[in-house]
Amino acid sequence: MDVDPFLERVSWISAAIGVVPVGILVTSLIRKRTRSSARELVEPGPDWAASPGASLAAPIGSLPVRVRGRSEVLRSLRSWLRRPPGRVQVLAGPGGVGKSTVALETFRWATENRRNNSAWWVRAHDARSLSDGLVSLARVLGANDVDVAAIRAGTGAAKDRLWDLLERADPGWLLVFDNVDDPCLLLGGVADEPGWLRSSKRGLVLVTSRCRSRRRWGRIVDVRQIDLLTASDAVDVLIDAAPDAGSREDADLLADRLGHLPLALRLAGANISSRFARWQSFKAFTRELDRTGAVGALDRDKLYGDYERVVVARTWELSLDLLTDEGVPQARDMLRLLSRYAAGVPIPVDLLRLRPIESLRVGRPMCVAEVNAVEVSQTLRGLAELCLVDECSTGVGGDPESSQALVVHPVVAETNRTLLDEVGQESPGSGTDEIRRTAVNLIHSGVNSLRFDDNREWSWFEQLAPHVRELLATTARHLDDEYLRRLLEAAAHVAAFLVWSGHETKGEKLADEALSFAARLSADDGACLRLRHERAWAIGRNGRWDEAAEELRPVLIARNRTLGVDHPDTLDTRHKLAWARGKLGDWPATEAELRAVREVRIRVLGDEHPDTLHTLCCLAWAIASQARMAEAEAAYHHVIEVRARVLGEGHVETWDARHSLAEAFVLHGRYADAEFLLRELIAARTRMLNLEHPETLDVRPRYWLALALRGQGKRRAAKKELERLLDDQSRALGVSHPATQDTLRQLSPSFFR
Repeated sequence: MDVDPFLERVSWISAAIGVVPVGILVTSLIRKRTRSSARELVEPGPDWAASPGASLAAPIGSLPVRVRGRSEVLRSLRSWLRRPPGRVQVLAGPGGVGKSTVALETFRWATENRRNNSAWWVRAHDARSLSDGLVSLARVLGANDVDVAAIRAGTGAAKDRLWDLLERADPGWLLVFDNVDDPCLLLGGVADEPGWLRSSKRGLVLVTSRCRSRRRWGRIVDVRQIDLLTASDAVDVLIDAAPDAGSREDADLLADRLGHLPLALRLAGANISSRFARWQSFKAFTRELDRTGAVGALDRDKLYGDYERVVVARTWELSLDLLTDEGVPQARDMLRLLSRYAAGVPIPVDLLRLRPIESLRVGRPMCVAEVNAVEVSQTLRGLAELCLVDECSTGVGGDPESSQALVVHPVVAETNRTLLDEVGQESPGSGTDEIRRTAVNLIHSGVNSLRFDDNREWSWFEQLAPHVRELLATTARHLDDEYLRRLLEAAAHVAAFLVWSGHETKGEKLADEALSFAARLSADDGACLRLRHERAWAIGRNGRWDEAAEELRPVLIARNRTLGVDHPDTLDTRHKLAWARGKLGDWPATEAELRAVREVRIRVLGDEHPDTLHTLCCLAWAIASQARMAEAEAAYHHVIEVRARVLGEGHVETWDARHSLAEAFVLHGRYADAEFLLRELIAARTRMLNLEHPETLDVRPRYWLALALRGQGKRRAAKKELERLLDDQSRALGVSHPATQDTLRQLSPSFFR
């Protein structure tokens, strides 16, 4: 019998259990993973499947003891907290200059020194992190479920609604958007349509960004340049961090070497004052900088176009040398590994405890160490102590241990990535390829261990998806075929999650992006076929079933040829192609094909496997569509009973079977039965998903409820239900969304004759 990959991971992790906390490495992982064949499922709580949003708490713990050299701007911001200027304040400057530090200190002061301490910190490095933060903000402000879904979708009406809630909040609030390098994220791309960024007289909106262009930010924004520190302030920063490391003259010389850049000063101070410290004085650290030259043995200055990156790199290389000398040999490679992922976005610590971390290289060119869980923890602690990474929480998992994460400063991540790529081209034996491969292997193991059709796993997909996209954008072109294939498989898995969780358009887009890197692989390559398969399913779920069928046919032919007719992937494509034919009107052919697929799945997977049950559920609908309701109902009840027992009452697939049965009741005139079941489902889905899952907003549950009401002669109630649905969809999905248009059509006079 094959070993469950998850159980294999737990077995490996257990070897280190004597040192690493059980709650981190076993208990929390078991709680948040599901394998129906291996263990009993834990029933989800009310918020288990909800989109996780993001923490709105600022990372105050990363603040220095005292913020130096920013008294004027801090004084202005505090004054504007008392009396908002009615204009957005943008703190702009190069990376590492301390923009976020100024915002953090303002946030700290706002929460500790005022009666109204409402302050919210939104990471806005990319569209995903911005969306997560805005969802959490909406919840805090009291938005209803439809508004939260609208904000997740980013509709114009949702932006108006969020600002309406902010204007109703008690005056004196602070809203920070951190690390917004692309103003379009907040301003929107449509002319004359207000974006997320607006001014207010009731609170202060503060943005940190590298973009200093007043023209790009627009008329409602004041751009305040954050510059390098003065010599005196830079010296004070070093003395604050290492008060016993020498004279002001010595500190002044080191500060000058570091260009008065706050991030470099912070790294140097952390190095000198750390328990690992080898250079325990400013003078010694300066001598080491002078001795090593630009960034070490290699002429790395030429790799960086930006001044701040050269300075920061010079500093952290010494910190990494220090960690290596003090028995943390994986530190340099670990930092470069972390830099392959999305900068400024939390990286779950659990990802770094998966088995592929064992391949992390130590030394050059051919010294491979088996990095175990203990060494991972030691390495991460060392990097955090020297301020090379920041610790945070993902907000996922139910307890602090299970949601530990790390964030790499964008300057550190981008410079490391550039260094890795450029040096890798010049020195093939430098270990660059191994780090890229490890990054891909980790994300492949992390993503592919999840079931995309299990709503209890969706929050973890949400955490890993940005890093898959980052690897596609920055690493895919450097990979050989084997590792490109693994990255594309991970992208296909995330695309499948997006479709299953109701984000079909995003799933189709991700599959398209991933396929653009697949040109050098064979058309019959398994990763390419998987991506085409998932893209076709996304296309079908977007309502274009004819296109989906056209795409699935050649995929099925290729999978039959390369994998064999009994392979689970081949059966999945065969199932989906059969369903597409049914959606195009040929239910008899669909029934025959699904019966054949089910027989093979029972033989290959077992009769209670989720995929086998999925085929039976779809088969029940095909039977019901041919007016054989008694036979269909028996099949539905079997699916519901087994799914509830094996997967759980709160599983999205259990809901799906109940909903499909309710639709069949409507089709066969059992309107009261349908109404009862649909009202139960709508209440449960609203409670479990907070209406963020688009299927709670689309035609399906509430439209069928309207049909059930009309069938009982409750025409006024049916019309009212559709009108409420139309209003919710218009706000949450937009007027042009196919689901909104379908609801609009159902409100035509002919519907109520």
